[in-house]
Amino acid sequence: IRAMAVVMDSQSLTNNLYEPTPSYPVKIFKVKNLDDKGRIIHVGTLEVNSTGIIFRYEHHPEAVSHWPLNCIRRYGISLEGDVFAFEAGRKAPDGEGMYAFRSTGTQACEIRQRLDYYTHYNSL
Repeated sequence: IRAMAVVMDSQSLTNNLYEPTPSYPVKIFKVKNLDDKGRIIHVGTLEVNSTGIIFRYEHHPEAVSHWPLNCIRRYGISLEGDVFAFEAGRKAPDGEGMYAFRSTGTQACEIRQRLDYYTHYNSL
């Protein structure tokens, strides 16, 4: 699992990527980005929308990582249901790699369901 390094202007990214659909309002999830040993790398928020996955760093609001939907190869949740993970392809802004985020309660499942929805929505 790779640490995230892409830094983009948060405001321009929000203006270009925020496209809620009437049937699925935007929801922000508080998450912890994990390394391959399960240690916390970063804390922030995760959003899944019609353009992809967006991670905003808690302590660096200007730093944003984005993975477009067409760059996400596969994704899922842990057996415990508290970790959402995905694999990004080589055309992703950060390059290819695995990314994992720990959340609370059933949020990992909801993140996966939203990604399911937007993946299907964009393929229509």
